[in-house]
Amino acid sequence: MRNTSKQPNLLFIFPDQLGACYMGTYGHPQVCTPNLDRLAGESVLFSNAYTACPISTPFRGTLFTGRYPVQTGIFRNEQRIPERETTLADLFNRAGYATCYAGKWHLCDTLRGIWVPPHLRGGFSDFVGWDCGHVFHTDQQYFDGDSPELLTMQGHETDGLTDIACSRLQQYAEGEKPLCMFLAYQAPHPICEPPRRYLDMYRDRPLQYRVTVDHNARFKGYGKSNGGVQEITLKDWTERYFAEITHLDASIGRLLAHIEGLGLLENTIIVFTSDHGDMGGCKGRFEKSVSYEEATHVPLIIRLPGQQQARRIDALFSTVDFMPTLLGLCDLPAAETAEGVDYSDLIRGLPEAQTREYLIMQFSTWACIRCNDVKLTLSLDGKEAKELYRLDSDPFEQDNLIEREQEGKTIEMLRNEYVTHLTNIEGRS
Repeated sequence: MRNTSKQPNLLFIFPDQLGACYMGTYGHPQVCTPNLDRLAGESVLFSNAYTACPISTPFRGTLFTGRYPVQTGIFRNEQRIPERETTLADLFNRAGYATCYAGKWHLCDTLRGIWVPPHLRGGFSDFVGWDCGHVFHTDQQYFDGDSPELLTMQGHETDGLTDIACSRLQQYAEGEKPLCMFLAYQAPHPICEPPRRYLDMYRDRPLQYRVTVDHNARFKGYGKSNGGVQEITLKDWTERYFAEITHLDASIGRLLAHIEGLGLLENTIIVFTSDHGDMGGCKGRFEKSVSYEEATHVPLIIRLPGQQQARRIDALFSTVDFMPTLLGLCDLPAAETAEGVDYSDLIRGLPEAQTREYLIMQFSTWACIRCNDVKLTLSLDGKEAKELYRLDSDPFEQDNLIEREQEGKTIEMLRNEYVTHLTNIEGRS
């Protein structure tokens, strides 16, 4: 690549609805992800990365602004980034980067739209993809650049989007500017439609389920028949979901091979994460929007240029930490508006690096605070404590300790921490 600056390139990859618990590198015994496992084997892996809000649009709002939902007002899908906010793309543009976004955006105030007007693209100078569209994974419509003409990916969108990403990387490979590229896959968001060869890897075989799964649970969601609603069994859902993940992994492998072939690998920071997870039938639920681990614990793999050995970090990491951390890794000035912690020193392995003491998650009807292994879910205003779990001894959140008298001081301490946090960030809205 002709990148003549000293700054590294940044490739940020994030699929939709991929929980950490469904990946081999996080301990799943069955889901096949050899390419992501290999990437993790030469990267920094965060054991405790969490979404700031377990739903698509609010996650994206937090990712690109470095601020909490209560500050931006983005608590639900089909909302836009407020004009007053400074975005990651704005900051990388100012630093002389070429900025590119490819894939699912989901930050417009329209329902199931495709076209994203230039003023709603979060500052990205090059844009190819769609806002939300449908949730099926075949024949996805998208647009490219400033033309509102709708195009259609032939076949599975994971393959089509990987083709687009490889083409964009080829295009930028001879540029003089460093590249900041965000690649947003819609897979494995249900309802899944994996290619047959990946589905056959799991079809009619014994499946590994989470401890709290309800085997009688049924997924009801978008379908191509029955008036747009489809109901499938836990087994069918799991087979499809696992297959989508393995298919995604194969595309990541193809993408990484292309990056290496272009000579970009040793000058590119690669980040892999997800917006949130999926309950997958645990506690009888599917989808997200709850504070349980299946919905909120996300993968986070960060490979630095030249890195060849794996390193695991147990520190708590929140979505709000991406803005300061990515800027830090690229040796760019800190963002005054960002709320998160800059983990770039910790990722580089420097001593006495900063970490966070606790992390906060927010949804429209609840909030959650975690400190060490203790996790408290409460009302958004912090007045009502609802659930308390100690994850070291209860990783599947089966024993709610909220009524235990001996936990009273812990509950009050965490509640006070959250209320103080809420007051502080609201003052900076």
